[in-house]
Amino acid sequence: GQDVTSRFLPLLISLSITKSGTEATQSATFTLDDKDATVRFPKTGTPVSIELGWQGGAMRTFEGEVDTCDWSTDRGAGSVLSITARSASLKGKVKQPADRHWEKKKLGQVLEDAAGDAGLSIKVHPSLASRELDYEAQDNESFLAFADRLAREHGATFAIKGTQAGFVPRNVGVSATGQPLPTIVITRGTVISASGLTPVTDRPRFKKKKGRWY
Repeated sequence: GQDVTSRFLPLLISLSITKSGTEATQSATFTLDDKDATVRFPKTGTPVSIELGWQGGAMRTFEGEVDTCDWSTDRGAGSVLSITARSASLKGKVKQPADRHWEKKKLGQVLEDAAGDAGLSIKVHPSLASRELDYEAQDNESFLAFADRLAREHGATFAIKGTQAGFVPRNVGVSATGQPLPTIVITRGTVISASGLTPVTDRPRFKKKKGRWY
């Protein structure tokens, strides 16, 4: 890939990266000032990687591919190009409905079969992979919907990055793809730009209440 920071930084209006424990893919959205109509539309599927931090110490915080591009213009905001990238492609078999069922199979085997049908590989945490299922059905569900439902039912986090999916229990100190999560020390001064506090309010307080019935 090519480092395009120097070309895009003067045009950058905003950048946001969304990572959620309840969504299978991460997303990044960046908005560019296109007042001179000089920014080319990137092709869908173009690789995207984002590194944030000080020069020489930046950390890669997102890796994926272009999903959608939107261009708009008005008298107030001017011409703006908004690009959304996702950590995995949501096209093709991953969102294609499928029908399949399993009897007396372990959860890991079920997920591996369904992922394989969708053209993906998946790593399932051993504590979840060994769970025995009497019956499970993928009833006109895409792999994305099927694995997301199983994650809710089994208290797991499900995620896709590229062609690799992960399925791990929550709160065990590993990412959805099985990588150990580093310890991060957060202090108030480094993350809070604004705050507010109302320690006491009298409105919900009362000594008595009276009711009538007939």
